[in-house]
Amino acid sequence: MGIRDKALFSVLFYSWARVSAVVSLKVESYYQRKGERWLRLQEKRGKIHEVPVHSKAREAVDHWLVAGGLGTNPAAPLFPAFGKDKKTIELRHMDRTSIWRLVQARARACGLEKRVCCHSFRATGITAYMNAGGALDIAQRIAGHSELSTTEIYDRSQDRVTIAEIERVSLEPFVRANLSKGLGAKTRAVRRPVCPVSADKTRFIRFAKAGGNKGERSQMVMSDWGEEERYSDRVQQGG
Repeated sequence: MGIRDKALFSVLFYSWARVSAVVSLKVESYYQRKGERWLRLQEKRGKIHEVPVHSKAREAVDHWLVAGGLGTNPAAPLFPAFGKDKKTIELRHMDRTSIWRLVQARARACGLEKRVCCHSFRATGITAYMNAGGALDIAQRIAGHSELSTTEIYDRSQDRVTIAEIERVSLEPFVRANLSKGLGAKTRAVRRPVCPVSADKTRFIRFAKAGGNKGERSQMVMSDWGEEERYSDRVQQGG
């Protein structure tokens, strides 16, 4: 099963194929053209989409066809199901649910904590291509999207730039400036509620409100996620 699974995941990642198209692949769908291997995918509404096979995917699929003994049977499923003993190949197609469960099992075995699904291969493949300097219009053709805007949704290559820029936003200079004005000697420690900035970032915002002679003011102070620290909020005498 491991050899089949590697070939299956390679096709999902390197060809950006939808799982609905992968489950219907036959051995004959993996064909040769001008010395290169191609995949003939049956997409939505019966549309046929042909894509060249990446060298690493070709290596994995070729290995699987030899190990599974399927190379001489063009009508056989390219990725057939296994019997209950997980050793006997059954000449029937895997279904989408079976592949989803397989992805979940493999993700847990690798220690992945983020939610993944079959479509994660597609999104990750497009992002890897764009990170390597690929063109968006070419990515659209490989993915088989009718609209360029659809491909842009999958492209996460700009996330790193966006996150790097957003991290430049900081309220600490403003907070330090306010505290340095000497609003009073009286200090009180207040436990503040916590509000998450991002599920992927170990940064939180603590919201605080303090009263003063000139009315109510608000402050937001950045602090590390998970710390049970308390900080002082300076207010004017008698505030």
